[in-house]
Amino acid sequence: MALVIGYICLARILMELSIYRDPQTAFLYIHLLINANFNEQIYLGNYRVLRGQLVRSLRTLADETGMSINTIRKCLPKLRKHGLIKTKYLGYKGKYGTLFTLLKYEQHAAANYDHHERPP
Repeated sequence: MALVIGYICLARILMELSIYRDPQTAFLYIHLLINANFNEQIYLGNYRVLRGQLVRSLRTLADETGMSINTIRKCLPKLRKHGLIKTKYLGYKGKYGTLFTLLKYEQHAAANYDHHERPP
């Protein structure tokens, strides 16, 4: 895995959500935050992936996190319920992966800083 330079800030509001006491769901959310785009990109020539979004398959998430696909399937509805993510299949039944949108990405992305600077 390539070393990516940059950072996110975790808002303390996460501690007030029930996912904070669910380590697997909290870890998955942090993983999605860390891997979300900080700049717009084009995926497979057809799909615009904006800042705060990423495309992954459940298999790829399982490989990246060490979690099982079933565990990831159980965590995703919790993240949706709390308004942290929304998901959309790309292609027929997600043939090209799932587009994850992190709805509170800007709260964590340190938008006021250049991604090469350290936060104050």
